[in-house]
Amino acid sequence: MSRQLPLISKSRYMSGLQCPKLLWCHYNDRGVFPPIDPRRQAIFDQGHRVGELARNLFPSGVLVSPDSHSVDDVLAETERNIGSGMPLYEAAFAHGGGYARVDILVPVRGGAWDLYEVKSTTRVKDEHIPDVAVQRHVLEGAGIKLRGCFLVHVNNRYVLDGDLDLAGLFEIEDVTAETEVLLPSVADDLDRMLEVIRSGACPDVDIGPQCAAPYECSLKPVCWEYLPVDSVTTLYGDRMKGFGLLEMGVTALRDIPEGFSLTGKQRVQVEAILSDRIVVDRERIRVFLDQLRYPVHYLDFEAFMPAVPLFQGTRPYQQIPFQFSCQVVPGPCEDPVPRSFLAEGPGDPREGLVAELKKVLGPTGSVVAFNVPFERGVLRGLVEMDTGLGEWVDDIEGRMVDLLIPFRSFAVYHPDQHGSASMKGILPALTGMDYGDLDIAEGMVASSEYFRVTHTDAPEEEREEVYRQLREYCDLDTAGMVKIVERLRELVDD
Repeated sequence: MSRQLPLISKSRYMSGLQCPKLLWCHYNDRGVFPPIDPRRQAIFDQGHRVGELARNLFPSGVLVSPDSHSVDDVLAETERNIGSGMPLYEAAFAHGGGYARVDILVPVRGGAWDLYEVKSTTRVKDEHIPDVAVQRHVLEGAGIKLRGCFLVHVNNRYVLDGDLDLAGLFEIEDVTAETEVLLPSVADDLDRMLEVIRSGACPDVDIGPQCAAPYECSLKPVCWEYLPVDSVTTLYGDRMKGFGLLEMGVTALRDIPEGFSLTGKQRVQVEAILSDRIVVDRERIRVFLDQLRYPVHYLDFEAFMPAVPLFQGTRPYQQIPFQFSCQVVPGPCEDPVPRSFLAEGPGDPREGLVAELKKVLGPTGSVVAFNVPFERGVLRGLVEMDTGLGEWVDDIEGRMVDLLIPFRSFAVYHPDQHGSASMKGILPALTGMDYGDLDIAEGMVASSEYFRVTHTDAPEEEREEVYRQLREYCDLDTAGMVKIVERLRELVDD
């Protein structure tokens, strides 16, 4: 039976709540969307893995039309299986313009069903409730009797001990009452969204907080393209202030009216743009540099955070370090000595990493990292693996220096940072080095690519190529820190 489109899926419903322009483009101008970037794809992939594993909470079910791309085929197969008395995975229903494929649908007494939505998050979030509410609206409208609605999420307190325990890995929370509150508005939402979709013109929507909430909008590169490089949205620490300026017709930092309320850091940012020069507090930079003790070790870890723990004694989303790079500068005016480690193979990488790191980090000298809390967290995680490492980790922590501090405090600010205090913003601004030519140029992509080629059936040639890219990326992070410190010394001496 053919069915008149459009049908609004649960994901499109969430898009419609976020922004009507986003919704309209999904149905009328798909070509405007940029390709899915590796970072977002990694999030999707992990969500799929968690969703597939959660089905085992309700085993012996039927996966509905896994290979079908036809809505009518999926609806028809669901109808054929609804009387099977077995759990259904990805069962599909349509009603009132809405379309829902339910993660897990479990039969209960009295001809009723329980609906389970699976999320890879570690708690129920506000945006999950309308996601479940629209499914409930569609199923009940299609004649399905629902006893309850539940959200399945990962329990990050679970520790793998022996075989994987799904009852420990997942938590199930009843959200029936919460969906009840939203249910009366769902039909009106769907009607409104259908009107938007059928409109001949794309809605004109100003950029604003909805561009990043509850999710980073995939249309953001398109909608924000008109902004100048140093737009008011780059104001450090306060995007809402930037949106307020846009409403006043001010788009560029240099055009902010005199007397407009800015924080001290924001004033430094604007001053750098107006003067087109680096703003430097030399005394504060000297104090920072004076704490460095040779040999200086510039250290960077790469880690992955599997939602489902792979190694004994680990928790969901625990940082598992698989790589480090370290540039050791023995003394003043001496060249750095590069050292590195990358675990190759599916076993627990931490033991090998610790063995190599102990060879690199001697008993004296500063250990410099960019955003020390991350490196500190990785080291503390190693103590959880082996309590005998506690004294060694304590010593390293006592020698750690955070290279982020002078930039986060705006003791130095380059106009080309564009409001960023990240390595990606600082390194090219201060040194001319950048990540543009790298195949892997971002930490989350590094971790997802490592996981993909190490813990899936990737071809050996592809695995070796990814390992090469990982070494290149991690080494640039530490070589970049060396260059940044050298540049800071130059700025103090100028």
